[in-house]
Amino acid sequence: GYLHLIEPIGGRAGFVPPKARIGPTLRKIFERTFILNGGYDLQSGNEAIASGEADLVAFGVPFLANPDLP
Repeated sequence: GYLHLIEPIGGRAGFVPPKARIGPTLRKIFERTFILNGGYDLQSGNEAIASGEADLVAFGVPFLANPDLP
């Protein structure tokens, strides 16, 4: 099984994310595949995986709609 968490961490102009995120807490107690989503770009997604914050990072429409992204 896996847990796919969507956190409101940005991506929209004028959006103010919450001060506390639940992802790090859930990551500590959930021992299976952990997927994050919510305002990630290529760099922040890679950083989340490299730091162990997530096993996978899901990207949404704004990322996929730009075929020139690496």
